[in-house]
Formats: sequence, C-alpha cells, structure tokens
Amino acid sequence: MNKLTPDTGLEDEIQELYILASHWMKDICFMEDELRFFNNILDKYNTANLTADMVAKKDEFEQELIKQAKNIDDLKSGIPVFLVFLKPFVGNDKEAMGLQFIEKYSTLAGALSDSMTALKATKNKLFAYAERIIATGKTIPELKN
Repeated sequence: MNKLTPDTGLEDEIQELYILASHWMKDICFMEDELRFFNNILDKYNTANLTADMVAKKDEFEQELIKQAKNIDDLKSGIPVFLVFLKPFVGNDKEAMGLQFIEKYSTLAGALSDSMTALKATKNKLFAYAERIIATGKTIPELKN
C-alpha cells in the first residue's frame, strides 16, 4: 500500500486563496467609500436649478447607487461566510474538497468583479453627468453647503 504525500502546492494555493478572500474586505471598504463619494456628488447640486431631464438622471443615479449598496452589503456578509467555509481546508489535507468549493469561490469572485465593474461604469457616467451640469451655461448649479 502506497501512502500519498501531501500536496503542498495545493495547500499553498488554498492559503493564498484564504489571504485573497481576506483582502476582498478591503475592496468592499473601497467600494463603500466610492458610493459615499458618489452620493456626496449627487447631494451637492441644488435640484431647483436643474432641468427636468437632469433631475430624472439624478434620480436614476440614486436608484443605481441603492442597488449597488445592496450588492456590496451582500458581498460584505458573503465574504466572512466564505472564509469560515474555507478555513477547514487551510493546513488540513484530510478535508475533502468538491465542486461546492469551486462554486462558492466562483460565485463570490464573480459577484465582486461585477460590483467593481458596475461601480466603475457608474463613476464614469456620474462624472459625465456632473460635467454636463457644470458645462450647461444656463444651469450652473449652486452648491449646497
């Protein structure tokens, strides 16, 4: 009977995955800061001086930011759950690994990537919106204090 040697390469990869997942929380904090910044931008402009289409666009942005905040909250609660799931695999070559492992990682990594992409797209659209407001000669916004 042959005794299987531990797969140190796999163990190293699992440890790296654990560290990566731990760093995802920093990404979440960054995304929360970005959302706060975006909300501050929207709150700076006095809606009374905006055209109807600009007000409608502002409302769209507010709804989009609410949706993104919910996605971030879901990630914020999902990452610790994944870390708890992952912990038994770190340094334990006896723990059986199945497709569930890959599915959980892929789902969480994909959701994080999608949230980052959506946040970047929102940022680009929001900055274009703010530039449009500023560039409109007749509706130069008055900043609220």
